[in-house]
Amino acid sequence: PRLRRMWLFLCMGFLVYFAGDVAWTYLENVLAEPPFPSIADVFYLLFAPLATIGLLSMPSAALNRRERWQSLLDFLVIMTTAWMLMWYFIIQPTAEYNAGDLVSQAIAVAYPIMDVVVIGGIVSALLRKPDRDTRSVLWLLFAGMSFFVVADIIYGYTGLAGTYTTGTWVDSGWMLAQYIFFLAALRQMYQVQEEARPTLFTRLLDRFAELLPTITVVGGSVVAISVVITDYRSQSNWLIGGVLLTAVLFIARQFVSIQTSSFRTRLAWSFVLLASLTLLITLTSSFIGFRRESRALYQQRLLD
Repeated sequence: PRLRRMWLFLCMGFLVYFAGDVAWTYLENVLAEPPFPSIADVFYLLFAPLATIGLLSMPSAALNRRERWQSLLDFLVIMTTAWMLMWYFIIQPTAEYNAGDLVSQAIAVAYPIMDVVVIGGIVSALLRKPDRDTRSVLWLLFAGMSFFVVADIIYGYTGLAGTYTTGTWVDSGWMLAQYIFFLAALRQMYQVQEEARPTLFTRLLDRFAELLPTITVVGGSVVAISVVITDYRSQSNWLIGGVLLTAVLFIARQFVSIQTSSFRTRLAWSFVLLASLTLLITLTSSFIGFRRESRALYQQRLLD
């Protein structure tokens, strides 16, 4: 029943997305009117909550108390990083670009927010460890959603730059995503035998899912610190706060995930991670302060 419910909501999401494509095509090619903002955006935005509900309905394995806490912390780590980067690079510039029109601003900002919601649904489903057949379907959905979100991000950037036109390579990302969704539906109809051993590719994907929180923390921290060092602005403080929050969550996650070690070992690892984080923050803050003082001194010398 949960599997049927999952595909029911996914199909409803694909159906409303198809309705958005029809409305967009009719407005742009038949009526020759600008399709943004329009009724097509309503259908497009409905796709994310329906798809997320479907992903959350996916049947999963039973988890013990430690695994549930680890899954929750992994989810918070990944989603905090995703929201931090999406806010700084997409949501905030989009809101500033469409500041003159409240309707356009709300709709434009809603697109990246819905992308974050879809990412949350996929991550939640992955971390709940579904069975082998459902996990294979989920990886296909994950690949399709990745193309979908990347296309949305590129569309947001080109929209801010005023260079987007229908029929470019950006549209191919959405087309490829829908094709992969179709493959996921076909994969759901096939069931492997219980005694069949997992392939090397499946084991690599499972290992990637286990390392996803670590990859997210490292990648998000590198991007955030690079932005702070190269182009520091007042908005960059949100990146610093996001890195701090993800680091604290990751330390708690490491503390929970170590099940074979003693409490002393867990505490030692936590202090090592905390010391590394403190050193990184101190070096970054010192660099920012040094650069600010150097610029002020240079400006004063120019005035003199």
